[in-house]
Amino acid sequence: MKTIIAIPTYNESLNIEELIRQVFRYVPDTSILIVDDSSPDGTGQIVRNLQKEFTTLELYERPHKMGLGSAYVETFEKAIKNQVDAVITMDADFSHDPKYLPEMIRILESEDVVIGSRYIPGGGTGGWNAWRKFLSKYGNKYYRFITRIPIHDCSGGFNGIRINMLKKLDFPFLLTFKGYSWQLAFRFSLYKLDARMKEIPIFFRNRVKGQSKLSNQIIREALLTPWRLIFRKS
Repeated sequence: MKTIIAIPTYNESLNIEELIRQVFRYVPDTSILIVDDSSPDGTGQIVRNLQKEFTTLELYERPHKMGLGSAYVETFEKAIKNQVDAVITMDADFSHDPKYLPEMIRILESEDVVIGSRYIPGGGTGGWNAWRKFLSKYGNKYYRFITRIPIHDCSGGFNGIRINMLKKLDFPFLLTFKGYSWQLAFRFSLYKLDARMKEIPIFFRNRVKGQSKLSNQIIREALLTPWRLIFRKS
């Protein structure tokens, strides 16, 4: 299966080299696409240096910080043009362990979507304070209750999607969502398309290096997102 590992970055110079090396250690036959929003800390330059060592490492640099959702959409559009079989998305801060990649690729041979889940048996989180744990756990329960989506982890970014499903998505609509709301809308869109989705347990650990990008604005938008989705006019 021809797979691209897509990793959006902004100011991840402390993590990106080791992450790239670990990804290729676990799945040496895949490709990595780094989508960098012109990080001022030199993330892009680190990737360019590594391209001399890894021939299947690609870098797409955008002119300024444009957001997670648009980074994923541009990645998906590139993957569709390049005729790959699947795309796996993951964060650059080691919250998503590359050790899960081989299993995710194996599952994508028979399923449309694979989701790295913190909230099924065997999954979990580490390094969060009590408020962050409460916000994530019950935010997901809130979203599931409203939308009735049969997925336990609706906001995580560790996902694998087959290209045939990506081709069916309404990208302009998804681009109206930002941050975690984009992940919620993305899951719901796949669910409404009757995608075969499978969750696998992962242990999510909070970033060790760098700054968290969670904000109050992102939280407020996420609370409104399920209502936007269920009342959307077809």
